[in-house]
Amino acid sequence: MMRGNLWTSCVIVLLFFLSSAHFNNHQDNSSLEIQETQHSGELLDSQITFNQNNGDSFTDTLELNGTITNKQGNYSWKIVDLFNLDLNFAPIELISGHYLDSITPISEHIWEWSLNVNISQFNCTCSIIISSSNIDQEVIHSSELFLYLGSESHRPYILYNSLNGGKNDVFNYSISFEFILPDDQFTSIDAINDDILFLESKICQIRSNVCVDNWLPIVLNFSLTDNIVSININQNEQNIEDGYWMFEIYVKDNFLRTSNVISHILIIDDKPPQVMLSSASTIQESESFLVYAEVDDYFVGSPISLTWTITDPSGSSRGLSSEEFYHNSTIELTLNHSGTWDIHLLVRDSANHLVRENITIFVENIEPSIILDLDGLSVGQGDELMVTSDSSWMLNASGSYDSLNDIDNLIFEWFIDGVKLDSNSPILTNSDIIIDSSTEIRLIVYDDDQLSDNITFTISVSQSEDDSISVVVILLSGVSVSFISIIIIVKLFLRRDSNSFELPKWKSKN
Repeated sequence: MMRGNLWTSCVIVLLFFLSSAHFNNHQDNSSLEIQETQHSGELLDSQITFNQNNGDSFTDTLELNGTITNKQGNYSWKIVDLFNLDLNFAPIELISGHYLDSITPISEHIWEWSLNVNISQFNCTCSIIISSSNIDQEVIHSSELFLYLGSESHRPYILYNSLNGGKNDVFNYSISFEFILPDDQFTSIDAINDDILFLESKICQIRSNVCVDNWLPIVLNFSLTDNIVSININQNEQNIEDGYWMFEIYVKDNFLRTSNVISHILIIDDKPPQVMLSSASTIQESESFLVYAEVDDYFVGSPISLTWTITDPSGSSRGLSSEEFYHNSTIELTLNHSGTWDIHLLVRDSANHLVRENITIFVENIEPSIILDLDGLSVGQGDELMVTSDSSWMLNASGSYDSLNDIDNLIFEWFIDGVKLDSNSPILTNSDIIIDSSTEIRLIVYDDDQLSDNITFTISVSQSEDDSISVVVILLSGVSVSFISIIIIVKLFLRRDSNSFELPKWKSKN
């Protein structure tokens, strides 16, 4: 009896530990899956794939399955009718669901999913969209499969995301796309030919995505390879001029059932652009000027890229700074070094035609100009100046000017009676030289291009005593002139009084 109770207790304990281990293992695995999923979200894109193909048909039950990579959020689905559109030209929804039937992990970051839907009441060319959304109902990612449901209303369908186009060579362009056909069209892919598939197309030239003229029907050559339609467009054969062209294309099967319409814009461009540069041929240092580029690529709105290069007199080249762009194809330059500059322009159009143009600008050096004063009194060429022997004075040429790049590098040379002073200062004072009599002073100012300006004048010394006598003489002369003027005014006043008008006096007769 005790042995039976002992075995029963052991079994209970063992079951308890096994269930606990299973529970803990389940918790750990769930946590690990979440962590791995979150970690993989940083490394892998979320994807939904289908094991079925575009164009598959289903009559009563829609059975789909596939895989999910890096599962995120909640997965829902909906089926829309591709040829039944609402007022906004969006496909109308037929049926939808908030969940898939199953989502099962099969490996790290990979899940299998399945979905079964009763579609016996539907006949359409449809698509099913499976999407993942977060807690805010924002779509994280989605995937779409194109299907034929039921047995009627099946039409060819061009897959929009497969549309591609471009330029093959100078005159040839291509447009390609993938399409699906109902099952009743296929005996084999080799059976698809001009007898069972027809291509309809028209074109118009556009500006700002608006046709500038009427639509024109156009016959285009095409080929088929594995449900891919490849269209070749020869500009010369089709007589299409350069410009933006909108192509509208659809297909018909042998039952004359039409597909959806796709549109594609091609830039037809076989001519290189014409480029002309214009500007002033000669400018002065530090003078702002404009360079104009006239570019004509033969049609409005042609995408053109301009690349400017500036080469200075030393041969060094650079691009434009942001401040030098003026407006569209015009640039504004300020060149600070004299010599010959080259302005290069490389123009590239939508067809990768390259055109190079350049213009040469000669930059003239501005000669320095001397501005000289003696204690604030302006000094000019050939002036004769007089200073007293015991006075302090200063000749100042620091106001001399030149272009901005030269103004800080001016060289000042002083000559006293033809002898050069050992000084490059713009200022000369009485402490720098000794003047005993009339002295000729010459100043030459050079810039870094060795252009110069000069001025020559004389300074004489007057004694202080002579200056005092001169002042006294001037004062006495002023007093004499004032006295004589007063006498003249008084005499004029007296004569005016003596000539006053009087009536004659009559004497009475006795």
